Amino acid sequence: MSNPDGIAVRDDGSLLLVSESDPTGVFIARRGDTFDPGDAFSTSGPPFQSPDGIAVGRDGTVYVSDAAVLAMSPSGGLRPLAEGEAFLSDPPAALAWSPEGRLLVYENGDSGSTRIVEVSCRGTVSPLVAGIPDRGGMAVHPETRDIYFGLQNTLREIWRVPAKGGEPIVFVTGFDARTQGLAFSRDGRSLFVSTWQRVVEITGPFARPGEVSSEADTAPPGSRDGGRRPRS
Repeated sequence: MSNPDGIAVRDDGSLLLVSESDPTGVFIARRGDTFDPGDAFSTSGPPFQSPDGIAVGRDGTVYVSDAAVLAMSPSGGLRPLAEGEAFLSDPPAALAWSPEGRLLVYENGDSGSTRIVEVSCRGTVSPLVAGIPDRGGMAVHPETRDIYFGLQNTLREIWRVPAKGGEPIVFVTGFDARTQGLAFSRDGRSLFVSTWQRVVEITGPFARPGEVSSEADTAPPGSRDGGRRPRS
């Protein structure tokens, strides 16, 4: 597999990856300086259409964002998370589970209309961040509950939204390739970022609850306040 898109971390520290360039299944990789996917487990039926994101639930269930949000059984069977996908305005791009067991979906919208929403098992949607100008990966810090999201095509940056709400602020910038997927280690000490043909590990430090970066941008790409867009 080349060009990993979505990334997730399991309890044993191994990485799960999906790629639109190889939609046959989910690939397993170990931490290291060289990206070298190991074993893979394939779907028991037809392959994915265009897998973009992946997340692991608290019970170990693997979820993949494809044409719909799919739950994958250990045998490779796929089932939709909710009946139909009418609850999403746009196709799902990235997934993340919060420490409280809430599913967050980063929609793949048109430029300037992308948003991050919380989706219940019944398909009820609660907007969290709106007005994002690009798509990318997403992760929730297991301790601070802050949301981190990437802008893969334009700025090649990662932004942080404080759990208490407010404007997104720049967390890290300067990637030499677009950021595809984001995933925190279970202890919250490492943030894994899948980029073009490799996985990068960022080891913080990460903000504590309530902290605000001293380098907050004055023109953030979205906001977390009931889905409100940033003020002009």
